[in-house]
Amino acid sequence: MRKKVTKLLHKLHRYFGLTAALFVIVLAVTGILLNHTESPRLKDRHLTQSWLLKLYGVDSPLPSAAYRVEGHWISQMGDGLFVDRRLTRSIPDGALKGAAGFQGMVLVALPDRLLLLTAKGELVDELTVSGVGGLWRGGDGRLVVKAVDGWYAINEDFTEVSPALSPPRDSRPVEAKTLPGALAQAIAVGWRGQGLPVERVLLDLHSGRIFGAFGVWLMDGAALLLLSLTLTGLATWFGRQQRQKRKHRRTSR
Repeated sequence: MRKKVTKLLHKLHRYFGLTAALFVIVLAVTGILLNHTESPRLKDRHLTQSWLLKLYGVDSPLPSAAYRVEGHWISQMGDGLFVDRRLTRSIPDGALKGAAGFQGMVLVALPDRLLLLTAKGELVDELTVSGVGGLWRGGDGRLVVKAVDGWYAINEDFTEVSPALSPPRDSRPVEAKTLPGALAQAIAVGWRGQGLPVERVLLDLHSGRIFGAFGVWLMDGAALLLLSLTLTGLATWFGRQQRQKRKHRRTSR
C-alpha cells in the first residue's frame, strides 16, 4: 500500500512539475525581456495586434459609413465623425446617414439634424430635421433630405428646410463608399493611439494581469504549485538520504 501511495505521489509530482515548467518559462522569458526594455528595439516599440488590444479594451471599431465629398472622405468610426483623418466631433454610433457637397462645403446628415462643415470639419451651421434617413441628389444637382415623414428641400443659404412633394427628377441616393484601407488604418491609429507599450504587456504577462483577475489568481496558484514542488522535492530527497543512511548502517554491521 505504501509503495502504491509513493508511486502515485511521484507520478503527480512529475505532472505538477511539467505544468509548473510552463509558468517558469513564461516568468523567465518575460523577466529577461523586462531587464532589456530600455534597449532601442523594445523601448519605443508598441503592439497593435487586434486580439491583444481587445484584451485591454482599446480595439478600434470598423468604419460604419464613408462618403467621398469634394475630394475629402467623410466617415464614422465608433462615435467619432471624421473628415479625412481629422476627428471633428462625437456622434451616436451609426448616426452618419449621408454626406455630400453643398455650396462648396460639406453637408452631413444625422438622424436629427443636418450639419454644414468646412473641408477641415469646422461647423458652419446646422438645421434640425427629425427622422433623417439619407440624402438624395437630383439630376439638376439639388440635394433633398429623405426623412421618415417625407422629403425636405434645403434652401441655398442653408437657413431652412421645407417639405417637398417628391424628390427631384432623376434623383439618386447619395451612397456610402468603401473607405481606402490606408486611410482607415490611419484613423484607427488615431483612435486607439500607437498601441500598447511592450513593457506594459510584458509586466502584465509576468504578473498574469493581462488576463485580468483570473490571471493574477492563476499566477498565484502557479507560485504555490512551485512552492509545493520545492517542498515535496526536498522531502523526497531528505527521505532518500535517510533511507540510504539506514541501509548503509545495516550493511556495515
